[in-house]
Amino acid sequence: MRSMSGFKSMVIGLMMVFLPALTTGGLAAEAKLTHFSYGSHGSSWHEYLNVMAKAFQEETGITVEIEAGPTGSGYATKLITMVAGGVVPDVTDFNPNVGADLVYQGFFADLRPFINRDNLPLKDIPPMSIEGFQVPDGSIWGLPVSVYPVITFFNVDMFAAAGLHNPVELGENWTWDTMLQSAKRLTQDTNGDGTIDQWGTDRVTSRYEMQVHQAGGQLYDRIVYPTKSQWNTPQVVAAFQFLQTFQLEKLISASGGFWSGKAAIDVVDGPGIIGTYLQNVDFSWNVALQPKGPANRALRVNPDGFQIMAQSNNKDLAWQWIRFLVNSAERQTTMARITGRFPSLRQAMFEYRNLGFTKIASNWTAIVEASFDPNGYAAYVIPYSAEINPVINPVLNQMWAGNISAQMACEQIHEAVSIILAEKFGN
Repeated sequence: MRSMSGFKSMVIGLMMVFLPALTTGGLAAEAKLTHFSYGSHGSSWHEYLNVMAKAFQEETGITVEIEAGPTGSGYATKLITMVAGGVVPDVTDFNPNVGADLVYQGFFADLRPFINRDNLPLKDIPPMSIEGFQVPDGSIWGLPVSVYPVITFFNVDMFAAAGLHNPVELGENWTWDTMLQSAKRLTQDTNGDGTIDQWGTDRVTSRYEMQVHQAGGQLYDRIVYPTKSQWNTPQVVAAFQFLQTFQLEKLISASGGFWSGKAAIDVVDGPGIIGTYLQNVDFSWNVALQPKGPANRALRVNPDGFQIMAQSNNKDLAWQWIRFLVNSAERQTTMARITGRFPSLRQAMFEYRNLGFTKIASNWTAIVEASFDPNGYAAYVIPYSAEINPVINPVLNQMWAGNISAQMACEQIHEAVSIILAEKFGN
C-alpha cells in the first residue's frame, strides 16, 4: 500500500497536470455570452459582429452568440418580453433614440466602473457621442463604436454650373445666408418645361433641432431626460423661421434628391451615405462643415454602441467583449470596412480614406473635424416622446404648409409640451 505522503504527491501531480486545462481551456470554452443585436443595423453590421466574435473566441476562448433582433421599435419590445420571461442577453447595441425608454427603466448597467478600472481613453472618442450615452446622474449606459456626424454634402457640378462658390470655397462664409441664397439660385427648371426639376436642398427640415443649436438654443432644458420646454425661446423661433423659408419657397426636393442628382445641398446626412449611395453617382460631390448659424456650426453626432444588461450574470465577460470591439483602432477599421460606418476612435477615423471606396470626398477630414466640434450634440433622449411627438408634429405640419407662422407654431408647441412635462415633473 502506498504511503499517505505518496498518495498526496500523486494527487498534487495530477492537479498540476489537469488544473491548467480546467482554468484555461476548459472553463473558457464553457464561457458564453449572448449579444442581442438591433435588426435595423442591417446585415453588414451583423456580419461585422460575427467576424469579431470569431476573433474574440480565438483570442479569449469566450463564445459570443450573435442574435439579430427585430427592426424599429420591435427591438425594444422584444427585449422587454425576453427579460420578463427570464431570458436576459448580456450585450445589446441600442442607440440613444431607440433605447431611451429602456434607459429610463434601468435596463442597462453603468459602465463607469469598467471604464475607470481599465482607464479607457475616452478622450479619443467624440465627447458628444459619450454624452449621448450618459444620463443626468453621470451614469454611462453605452460605449460608442461608431459615430454619425451630420455634415454638409454638396453637388460640385451644380455649384460650378451656376457660377457659385461652393461650401468648401466659401470656408468661413458658408453660413445660413449663403446656404439660403445658393438654394434659391440652384432651384431651377433646367429643361424649360415649366416644372422645377432641380432643387437647392434635400430634406433640410428633417433635423430641425440642429438649426436650433446653430442659433444658440435648445428645444428643452437638457438633451437627456428633459424636464422643461424651451420651444418659445427666440433661438428656437429663429431656427424655424429660417427653415420655414425653404418650405414656402419650394427649395426642398423629395427624399433622396441629393444622391439621385436632383438636389444640390444635403445638410441632414452623415458619412454612412458615402458607401451606400454615392459610389456610383454620375456627378462630383464633396463635403463640408455645417453652415454657420447665428451662433455656431452645431451638428448632431449620433452614436451607435454597446450596452451591458443590468440583469446579466456575465458583466465582466460582457465588458471584455465590448472593450474588444471598441478599444482598438484596427478592429474599428474592420468595422468601418465591413459596414461603411464612421468609427468612433480618432485613430481609426484617419483610416477611413483607405477603406477602398471608389469615391471619397477630397475634403473628407471635415468629417473628423465635425465629429469633435464642441458645439455638437447627440440625439435627444426623451423617454416620453410617444406622448410629445403627437403634439408636436401636427403643429409643425401646419407651419411647413404656411398656415401658421413659426412664432405661433413654437408658442403652441411650448404650451402643449409644458403641460405634458408638468404632469411628469410638477414644473
